[in-house]
Amino acid sequence: MPVPPLKPPDNPLRGKPPVSGDVAGTPVQAVVVGLAIALVGTLVAGIVLGMLYQLWLLQAGMSDEAASRALADLGPNSLVGVLAMLAGALCTVAGGFACARIVMRDEYRVALVMAVLVCLLDSGDGPLDLQALQLASDFACVMLGAMYGARRNRRPPPPGTAPP
Repeated sequence: MPVPPLKPPDNPLRGKPPVSGDVAGTPVQAVVVGLAIALVGTLVAGIVLGMLYQLWLLQAGMSDEAASRALADLGPNSLVGVLAMLAGALCTVAGGFACARIVMRDEYRVALVMAVLVCLLDSGDGPLDLQALQLASDFACVMLGAMYGARRNRRPPPPGTAPP
């Protein structure tokens, strides 16, 4: 007997949960999550490094006022400043990676939007040459993370699993 014309055919995938990672998110969702990872991760890393440096100064015998003053006068070319910049760069790469993994298509275009937003939100104070270097490194780190995410998205599935 023929199938009635108004009844849709049965879907063999109906009722099965999607395999994790197969469903792409929206570009807005990817940018928001990537920004959160990059900016909040950078902020948390800076706070943790500052606290560890202040604890180290206090353990070395400095008074509270002197340790606070030393932390406030910390320059970007000090060891703690360089470590904070590296930690921020790693968080920014992770944000770009998450952005590309969430969107799963047009990774570079969406990451470009995220990179511009990171550069707008992460403008700091200081000498102009350090600001330019910070903006260039933020942009490059987001795009590097997007490249890693795009490569991961294009990786073939492991043997023995069905492709999505």
